Amino acid sequence: MELVQFACQVAGGEIEYAEYIVTRRDFMWLCLIVLTWGFHAPVMKLGVTLVPAVSLNVARFLGTGLLFLPFARLPVGREWLALFKVAVFFNCGNLMFVYMALEQISSNSFIILIMIAVPFSILLEWAVLRTPFGAYTAAGILVSFCGLVLAFGAPDISSAPMGAAYALMGAAFWSIGSFFMKDTTSVNMPTFLSATSLMAVPIALAMTMIRETGQVEAFLKADPLQIGFVLVYQIGLMSFMMFVWKGLTTRNPAQFVMPFLMLQPFIGVVGAYFMLGEDLKPQTAAGGALILLGLSIIHIRKILKYRSAKKEAGAGI
Repeated sequence: MELVQFACQVAGGEIEYAEYIVTRRDFMWLCLIVLTWGFHAPVMKLGVTLVPAVSLNVARFLGTGLLFLPFARLPVGREWLALFKVAVFFNCGNLMFVYMALEQISSNSFIILIMIAVPFSILLEWAVLRTPFGAYTAAGILVSFCGLVLAFGAPDISSAPMGAAYALMGAAFWSIGSFFMKDTTSVNMPTFLSATSLMAVPIALAMTMIRETGQVEAFLKADPLQIGFVLVYQIGLMSFMMFVWKGLTTRNPAQFVMPFLMLQPFIGVVGAYFMLGEDLKPQTAAGGALILLGLSIIHIRKILKYRSAKKEAGAGI
């Protein structure tokens, strides 16, 4: 049986990856994205230990919106509605629940739970667009949800059910927000980042006023280096990586870049250990391993289907 060859053959400035040629530059960018996004969970956890979760969102949205506003253009027509949907479901729904989850559970537990977002996305597309999927993908989804059930029984997760529920709601909103992102392909990245962030500011501001107190005092009391690091990481580095990711997915098939994102949980766990002193509990790790196995089945099947279609297209020429 042919499996995905993650061992890459490097030669002549190019990398042969599963019979697809990826430039060395793209491969290096992909590794940098995995590192940056992998460390994001412990960085977010550090942020919510300094200031209230939703108020941190307000600062992130406002900073990102203002940073890219000079480079943005005015959206036209239906772009306004498409961007507003992303702002509501991805920026607010996803990120606010994610930060609220990290107030109650460890970043390691969060990393394990949030991986279920990919199966959520597949099920959402099937429910809304009737996008079919085969037996292999169904098996991958089933294995992933078995891992989720196992992880829920771990003491560090079961002791904070609301935190776990927030994480799953964040994953669900990530799936919905990603679904609506498909309607924003005509919008350039500075406009996308600025518009969705600024649209999300009033919603997040209202939420923090309802849910939290002492926000200004918390920001003033926080260690300037720590809160500065968190904000620069989220506003600057994470936004920059969005530009890089868009370029990678434009130049390369998604089937070949998406599997690399499965390395994020390992990087996040290592980052949580060194940054926050967190240990991964055995049952949580076992649940995460099952979820990753399910995702591997899904991604490998997609790559094999892509290779098969490519061979058939080549034979037909």
